[in-house]
Amino acid sequence: MIPLTAFPYTIYGDRIVLDFFKCSADYEKFQNIVELLRSVEGSLISRRFLFNKIYAILRDLRKTRLVMRAIKYFYEYEPPCKPDYQVLLKFYKMIQDNYHGAIKLKERTRIIKEIADKLGVQESDLLKMLICDNVELNYFKKKREVDARTLLRVSNFLILDKAIKMSEKVEITFLGEVGTPLKVVLWRAKRGGILADFNINNDSLKCIFEGPRSILETPGETSYGRLLSVIVLDALWKFKPWKLRIFLIIRGRKYFMRASSESYWAPDFLPPWVIGEKMIKFRRFDSKDEMLVFRILMDAKESMNVEVERESSPLILPNGKIFIPDFTVRKGNKTILIEVIGFWTKSYHEKKLEKLRALWKEGVRNLLLLINEKLREIYHSIPFDKIFYRTTKAGVRSLKKDIMSFLRGL
Repeated sequence: MIPLTAFPYTIYGDRIVLDFFKCSADYEKFQNIVELLRSVEGSLISRRFLFNKIYAILRDLRKTRLVMRAIKYFYEYEPPCKPDYQVLLKFYKMIQDNYHGAIKLKERTRIIKEIADKLGVQESDLLKMLICDNVELNYFKKKREVDARTLLRVSNFLILDKAIKMSEKVEITFLGEVGTPLKVVLWRAKRGGILADFNINNDSLKCIFEGPRSILETPGETSYGRLLSVIVLDALWKFKPWKLRIFLIIRGRKYFMRASSESYWAPDFLPPWVIGEKMIKFRRFDSKDEMLVFRILMDAKESMNVEVERESSPLILPNGKIFIPDFTVRKGNKTILIEVIGFWTKSYHEKKLEKLRALWKEGVRNLLLLINEKLREIYHSIPFDKIFYRTTKAGVRSLKKDIMSFLRGL
């Protein structure tokens, strides 16, 4: 995630406008940047040198810091040598102990040679290590090809990525065909443990994600934020048209931004995984507790002649909202939905309670909740069928017994 000092934006009241690069206005600048990168490729340079050169092109500190981050997807800095830090520590200690932390210039060669002999290393090798340790020069090595538009679009990706990771809430509305976006986004949100609501209405799909700032108190980057960013930005990249709103918090104040894929001001961005960077892998199960329940249900499938479906087709409620349980179990003409609720943050469980109450209000009655015993006080008043469990060996045996008993009673 880029730092706030590399996040270009303008505030108008409670609205924030993200200052994206545009090909029409900035393409020539990026051509100059790419020509600069190619000219120093393979050379020994400092980051400060490159920063100053790019700043001379962009004349904007925030955007220069942003582009420096984007360049890392295409180039890397390789030190000219790898110092032996144990040798260096001994060298500096000897200088401190014997020469009060400094040596005179005229005695430099003699002292370095004497210390090298005591340390059992070549004088030339020690000199190289000292240079590497004190000079900010690195070889500028290419990782992959880059052109002006690709660098511009990856820079815009980093702006959106930052906004999502600072968000309290993210809303996307997909227009037109919604089946594929629903399947992809909903599956990923479920696997990633992202708290989200989905609503189908008049050939549109509305996805509302709880952002990391509404779930977690930390202002820094979180695994939740990283997963949410991948889910949202990959969906925006693949499925159009869309409308986007992000409610974010900057220095304790709340703002919102909006964008549309059909607007002239739509951000032209490119996710790094499209150009070869590794994409976050979504786990098969979003928790160990869910994996545990899956194994129990597989045993039930063999012993009780029931059908078990994991992450089945979404349940569309009368109000258009969508719910997808962790498991769907069918026994004869009866169907039971199963949701596993493990231990997480207070804010997360508050949102979860809201969703469960909404499901009850919409007439859902065939939902079984499997709830970690530590959360009994939070969920005891929810009217759905409930089984509280512990994750000890005895607790797992008890959970299996309770699930089997419940399924026999269907």
